[in-house]
Amino acid sequence: MRTIRSLAVLTAVLGGLQLSLAAPGHADTLVSVTAQNLHLTADPGKANDVTIEPAGDDVQITDTGDVLRVQGSGCLTVTANTVRCPGPITVVNATLGDRDDRLVNKTGITTRVKGGTGKDTVDGGSGTDIFTGGPGDDVFTGNGGDDTFVADVLADGRDTFSGGPGTDLANYADRVNPLFVSLDGNADDGEGSEGDDMRADVENVLGGKVDDTVTGNDAANKLDGRGGTDTISGRGGDDDLIGGGGKDVLKGEGGDDRLRGVDGGFADTLNGGSDTDTCDADAADTEIDCEV
Repeated sequence: MRTIRSLAVLTAVLGGLQLSLAAPGHADTLVSVTAQNLHLTADPGKANDVTIEPAGDDVQITDTGDVLRVQGSGCLTVTANTVRCPGPITVVNATLGDRDDRLVNKTGITTRVKGGTGKDTVDGGSGTDIFTGGPGDDVFTGNGGDDTFVADVLADGRDTFSGGPGTDLANYADRVNPLFVSLDGNADDGEGSEGDDMRADVENVLGGKVDDTVTGNDAANKLDGRGGTDTISGRGGDDDLIGGGGKDVLKGEGGDDRLRGVDGGFADTLNGGSDTDTCDADAADTEIDCEV
């Protein structure tokens, strides 16, 4: 009987050991530093709530939605949810996960944020931030600095982009379907019924590979249609309109605008509108109300 009992205990111990070996040992959000670059990778299945802020010469990361685990040397664990990394840090790279995550950057460090599949909310800092959305309905706020909002190749949710102070760019360069983008704060931007909301404090737009309709606002906008047959309207402000490849229509409207139709021989229409406009045209283009 004693032998049977001993075998049963040994079997239970070995079974528990097998389970512990099979289960992942560390399912936490990871933080590391290499060559003055801080990396944060969210743990799948967790709704991360991350704050990145200065702590003297260091950078402190807090995640109230998950445990933070330091990888490699350099960073220091303060609590289960707080890590401090020594400066100088020149770039922060953050990759969010599959839940509805939140990230707030309170530093002036250049920050690159890649959204996950959830509905993410990201507030940039006072420096240059680069935001790339995922499939969810994301809200990106640049705050200070010259920020860039990068769209995925295909429609990726009803996103909201707010630039804040600085000169900010909406980058749809990888898009392969026609776009409608207007810098007016209405949720009708992107492709088809995507429903992005490009706020009026985003100044510049980089269009996609095919036929786009891009409309500026009363700020000084730089609007580049790139490939396809594009219609680009500056509205108010001193705008820089670039047709790119294709038979484009450029309309400066108000302000002292520059219209660039030199694109390899496509028959563009360049209409400066009111005020004093400069048109860079080739032989195939039509110029209207171009003073220079």
